[in-house]
Amino acid sequence: HTRSYCQEVETANIVATFPGRTADTIVVGAHFDSWDLGQGAMDNGTGIAQVFAVAKVLKQHSPVNERTIEFVWFNGEEQGLWGSRVHAPTLKDRPVAAAINLDMVGYPVSVNSVGYDDLVPVLERYNESLGEKKLKQGVTNISWFGSDHVPYQLEGIRSITFAGVIPPESVRFYHDLADTIDKVEPKLITESTAAIATLVYRLANEPGLTTARVPAADTEALFRKFDLQKRMQGVGLWPFATP
Repeated sequence: HTRSYCQEVETANIVATFPGRTADTIVVGAHFDSWDLGQGAMDNGTGIAQVFAVAKVLKQHSPVNERTIEFVWFNGEEQGLWGSRVHAPTLKDRPVAAAINLDMVGYPVSVNSVGYDDLVPVLERYNESLGEKKLKQGVTNISWFGSDHVPYQLEGIRSITFAGVIPPESVRFYHDLADTIDKVEPKLITESTAAIATLVYRLANEPGLTTARVPAADTEALFRKFDLQKRMQGVGLWPFATP
């Protein structure tokens, strides 16, 4: 028996911008809502903390970069990616080189160019620059559905995600009432932030990154290549014609 119910609410994103020497922009985002009644320490308190920590590191060590950096904390991700679906279109007339989505990133083991082949060399140079801290699984190139990078893809913006390990004794409580702060090791935030901040700094200063939007036909082909069509249709996020 349940007495739960649904009601309409108004929510808001939080956006903080570090102006760069150019209008070219890197977006770094994470959702701050949690699932149902869960406290959301892993999903996505980790991402919330990582975005704050990256902003703090750059504020201290590199407050002005070649590109503008826009930090976004999304609301309503668990209810249908609403925060990113609202924010991504606001960038329509701006030159955006990449959007990084941090959703349940534990100890980073790989960085994902999400199907954008032209980002792979950039990410490989980044990974090599980490030296002994190089990501164990390197660079992957797999598009996937279910988090806040997708609305940016639909706007033709190249997106990046990380894969990161959260210990199994903690991650078993994902989307659960027991997703509490004691499940997150403090060193997870510091170690993951080091890798993430290094990437953000590199992208904010890497010469030659394109801000040209990916054509809609290429985005459709990308989603079809990774067999995302049915899932996106099921939640009303497939904007293309269906055969």
